[in-house]
Amino acid sequence: MEYKISPEQKEKFTKTVQNFIDFELEMLKQTAASEDSEMSFDETHQIETVESIKINSVDRKEKWIIYVDVYTPRPLYYYDDVLYHISYQLKKHIGPNVLKENQMIITQDFGPGFDY
Repeated sequence: MEYKISPEQKEKFTKTVQNFIDFELEMLKQTAASEDSEMSFDETHQIETVESIKINSVDRKEKWIIYVDVYTPRPLYYYDDVLYHISYQLKKHIGPNVLKENQMIITQDFGPGFDY
């Protein structure tokens, strides 16, 4: 089943979801930084290396499919744990959804692997 969404609805939805992603990422960073965090090393490492997550595009089929760009100074191979956690929290508000990494954008412009 295909859903029709007006450009205005899509823009409003995208802004709302982006605000939620920003808030949830900040909460994850605070949790990872606390001494009594129960997160694994991999989860903590993923969270610490993410600067921001920005929505690239949104699609609606059986569930919301949200493509995001991950901004990071030190790229990892994957950010599945972070995206899964945000998707799980987002499910409470918009229903079934999946966050997919569209592109990893490296924000570091110096250091190993870069010309000095």
